[in-house]
Amino acid sequence: RIGEGPVKVFELGAGDGHKTEVLLGELDRRGVRTSYVPIDISESAVASLTSKVTGKYPNVECKGLVGDYFDAVRWMSQHEAGLSLVLFLGSTIGNFNGPQTRVFLRTLWNALADQDLVFIGFDLKKHIDTLLHAYNDSKGLTAQFNLNVLDRINNELGGNFDLAGFEHFGTYDVLEGAMKSYLVSLKPQTVHIGELRKSFDFAAFEPIHLEYSYKFLREDVTSLASETGFDIVDTYADSREYFVDSLWRVTKS
Repeated sequence: RIGEGPVKVFELGAGDGHKTEVLLGELDRRGVRTSYVPIDISESAVASLTSKVTGKYPNVECKGLVGDYFDAVRWMSQHEAGLSLVLFLGSTIGNFNGPQTRVFLRTLWNALADQDLVFIGFDLKKHIDTLLHAYNDSKGLTAQFNLNVLDRINNELGGNFDLAGFEHFGTYDVLEGAMKSYLVSLKPQTVHIGELRKSFDFAAFEPIHLEYSYKFLREDVTSLASETGFDIVDTYADSREYFVDSLWRVTKS
């Protein structure tokens, strides 16, 4: 779909770039002239990934950008001409609600040129038991991930959260089509956050809402593309139809 290039690859929320290495490796193998811009809010993640890609793929020009998604999109709107491919992998789009999703996608469309490509991941709706087990896994990985928010507040903002005093809870909202994650206070407690110079009182069983994770039907993916100015080039799914990566093309003519 990219052809012989050259291509500029922008990745929103690059993290450690593990998934993207598959693509960069194939582009490098085929001799496609490629520049790669990993974008993440974590400066250390961007620095580490930039160093890794430069060392592993010397033919790939790599320059990272630190910022949030909207910062990145504004920056992309100023780049020079040539085919761009924007990667928005994982299921990060599901952290936006419906109106936010449409605003973000339309903002992205405005920043890109006609015929540019976007490769975007969607977690599909599936049996509710499957979703509940994923967000309340037996190994407690999701719980650890969410409790880490409190640990970060303690370490970086001078908080004194007692992690043992909170329990992770994930549930599915069938009307919104979203998993919702909470941390529930197990007892009455007061937490002080030094950087805010403020204390917060929690009643027993009072929740902290951490995130939405919206799930999609294939029809939702088609509608989102159409409503925000994209044509679907192709859609790739796993064998169980749990997840899709959809390749969209910007249409401005």
